[in-house]
Amino acid sequence: MKNAIFILFLFLSAHAYAQKCNCDSTFKKVRLLVEFNYAGWFDKTKHFDTAEFTKFTNRIANRCHKITNADDCADAILEWTKYFKDENLKIYFDPTLKTHIPKNLQTETNEVQEIKVLKSKLDVKGCIDYLKSAKKLRKIEGIWENESYKIAIVKSDEKPDTYMGVIISSVYSNWKSNEIKFDVKENRKNEFSMVLTMRDKDNQTTPTVKILDDVMDADPLFMQRIFPTTKSSFDFEEYVNKNASYIPATSKIKFVSDNLAVIKIPNFTPENNILLQKAIQKNAQHLSTTPYLIIDLRGNNGGEIEVAKLLFPFLYTKPIVWFNCKHRATKENYEKWFKKFIKTDYDKSTKKERAEFDSIETIVKKNFGGFHNFYNENQIADTFYFAKTMASPKKIGILINNSTISGGELFTMLARQSDKVVVYGQKSYGLLDYDRNVLYPTNCPSISVGMPILRSNWLDYGISIDKDKIKPDVLISENNDDWIKFAYKDLLKREKQ
Repeated sequence: MKNAIFILFLFLSAHAYAQKCNCDSTFKKVRLLVEFNYAGWFDKTKHFDTAEFTKFTNRIANRCHKITNADDCADAILEWTKYFKDENLKIYFDPTLKTHIPKNLQTETNEVQEIKVLKSKLDVKGCIDYLKSAKKLRKIEGIWENESYKIAIVKSDEKPDTYMGVIISSVYSNWKSNEIKFDVKENRKNEFSMVLTMRDKDNQTTPTVKILDDVMDADPLFMQRIFPTTKSSFDFEEYVNKNASYIPATSKIKFVSDNLAVIKIPNFTPENNILLQKAIQKNAQHLSTTPYLIIDLRGNNGGEIEVAKLLFPFLYTKPIVWFNCKHRATKENYEKWFKKFIKTDYDKSTKKERAEFDSIETIVKKNFGGFHNFYNENQIADTFYFAKTMASPKKIGILINNSTISGGELFTMLARQSDKVVVYGQKSYGLLDYDRNVLYPTNCPSISVGMPILRSNWLDYGISIDKDKIKPDVLISENNDDWIKFAYKDLLKREKQ
């Protein structure tokens, strides 16, 4: 009898799951979400052959009607979204998922389940007092810093043979003073291992820790001890540049000769932007006296390019026009945007700041149904002016290829407005017209749809980067082994003309 009840329970559970993940209704849900929230809906469908698109959609609907498992269902719906030829419009499938947040999507969408970060019972002042008053400290203990954090490492409040890295200060707004960034365990051989919570608090890693004088190597985390200090035989920045596994993906400025500087920018991630900012500021004087500059954006996979504005004075010859964007202003998109980008700061703001924000959002909410900026700033473009044109660099080359994506493409668009700039290489990838992706669940927990809710204003002027890509001024063959040398020689010829 018990076995019969158990089998019946399994049957009912499977039936309930099948009902919840009914592919017919899941496809209908996706279609509605895309039609009423996707920023590219009107642009894309305007160019579709209506009869052909309807026929295609009906074919997918008939296929979904016959599907009885979530795996095949996800494949069928994915085929439908691919019709839009927008890589920002995606279907995500995780067969093990019982909630609506795919693990493989967490970092990409920023809709993450944050790791619960503990706070030290010993406040920052207590940590510092402990370190300064202790008669003997282990080599892991002390105050450590890098470009992103200042951290006190002290004995754990609760765990034996464990030390905790307590935040003193951080450049990242999501890391607060007194939070524990990592735990470090010491074994019997006096070796250390770490459990490190990453910057976005969405995952952890367990690096081995090496202490070399005042350098802590817990790749990807490197820190320099500033208290207590010892006589170090290591230059911190030199050590990091030589040993960090992520260094190939960081920005670098290299002065090849008295005439030529090369800036390599592989991405515009927050971590890399900090390094890029420091590199530009450190080398600003040298750059301003170097006649030729090459900015290498090959393989640049995007990110926020705000820090790249630091390069504008070097390339500026006339006003730089930066097109703005508008959101597909729907109630659902607004709620997603607010939760993902605004809520944390809003909750911490003053009563006056909230009132100011609320008054703007009252206007925004009246515009639901069309395209609008959620900050109620509807200027088509911003224009950047500088007081003068710098004598050097005289000429600037930008290298792009078919792996230059998103932010790399945007920087190229802005920079090439200068009379100094020549773009070299191959066509870019083409992924820039739509942005700010959010994640929508469906009725099936294992299937979610991700879509951009932001649309670039340049689309209204007949410009489409996704369709046409960014084309170089001068083509360089993919078989050419030295693009930098090729671009430099061409810049020299142009200067003599």
